[in-house]
Amino acid sequence: MPLYDCIPAESAAVSPGKIIVPRIVVGGVILSWLSRLVESWVDRILGASFRSIISLLEEAQLDRHYVRGGPDLHPGGLLGYYRHRGLEVASISCTDY
Repeated sequence: MPLYDCIPAESAAVSPGKIIVPRIVVGGVILSWLSRLVESWVDRILGASFRSIISLLEEAQLDRHYVRGGPDLHPGGLLGYYRHRGLEVASISCTDY
């Protein structure tokens, strides 16, 4: 089974009043867009003087979307990227229904 289901690249777009955030890779384009989105968000968090983050994502989600798949932010995935940028990180794995 593939890690991600495929959708057309044109589906990964912003429409009036709604942002569609894809969970897949289409030729690497979406991944680079998603990487820039995460990087920009962290820039804003640091710019607002936040120094810590509490992640509520399940370990499986973090692994699937930010370590084995998803944007190549950091070898330690999303939380590793946050730490690399200087943020203190706590993780409370919550079940995603």
